[in-house]
Amino acid sequence: MVPDFVKHLQSSDSKLEESRKLSGLEKLDVSDLFEVEFVLKGDEDPDDLEYELILNEWTPTNIDIKVNFSNPEMISTGPSSDSMKIKIKNAQIFRSESSGDQLPGSMAIQTSEVPPQLPPGITEEMMKE
Repeated sequence: MVPDFVKHLQSSDSKLEESRKLSGLEKLDVSDLFEVEFVLKGDEDPDDLEYELILNEWTPTNIDIKVNFSNPEMISTGPSSDSMKIKIKNAQIFRSESSGDQLPGSMAIQTSEVPPQLPPGITEEMMKE
């Protein structure tokens, strides 16, 4: 279920392009909803890592969060990929629309690998040249 405060931010004139319909989500401070922890396996100090979380989409079945790193070259510099753990701060706002059940505790924390990142303005094709 998408909470009412998110529905309000997502509401827009139906004539607007799809890409503009979610513009209100930028008003949400994602850090109020999620706690993010990075486990860096290289020599970098996680406290030196600067990033911004951007909520791109929130639907009844999906939440899409973009991580924009200030220094992407710090990510996954070692022999294995770094990881990111996202913990939902208030699982009660994540409820099933049909049953009303809250998100199970086992799903309140998600961990995933973070592949090496390219600096802004650099594409994978440019790196191959």
